[in-house]
Amino acid sequence: FPKLAKPGCPCAHRSCRMDSQNAKYISMVRSLYEGTCADVREAIKVHYASAATFDDPIVTVSGSADVEAQFLSLKALFTKAIIQDLVLSVEGDILITMTVHYYASENGPILGIPQRTRLSLDKSGQVIAHRDEWLFVPAFLAKVPRPVSSLYSFWKWALGTSTSRFTRLAFAAKSLTTRGELSELP
Repeated sequence: FPKLAKPGCPCAHRSCRMDSQNAKYISMVRSLYEGTCADVREAIKVHYASAATFDDPIVTVSGSADVEAQFLSLKALFTKAIIQDLVLSVEGDILITMTVHYYASENGPILGIPQRTRLSLDKSGQVIAHRDEWLFVPAFLAKVPRPVSSLYSFWKWALGTSTSRFTRLAFAAKSLTTRGELSELP
């Protein structure tokens, strides 16, 4: 994408209206992917409706707690993530095209995912749907014909629900251990 933004603008898209609302969503997306666990929790708490959904080629979840758990699971899997080539446009929904580079160590990225994120908002500006479309081969899975697509949808839901629950339990146990409470359990 050409770098056409004004200096200081975090978005490089010529149709981007870089008002405070758009800057808010760019900051939120950066917090979700590049931020700390605390950043993820804060972004979800402030910007997501309680019934928000998250959907990508691997998982589908409902409820802000499960959306939060999906982003927290990335923090458990990777040491860091860096967003490059972020482009924002507003076409009813907020569309963000970017490449997210995930790192397992400081030696370099092990996975780069070019993706398009679509944020659907309610009237108050809260995210009610967050959809990540990966712009490379595995995205073909979403276009599988019926009846296989029904199995795929069920698999995404089952994987999303189970990983969200596991992540919440793992972070709760880590929190108890950090506070010394887990060592007191029988």
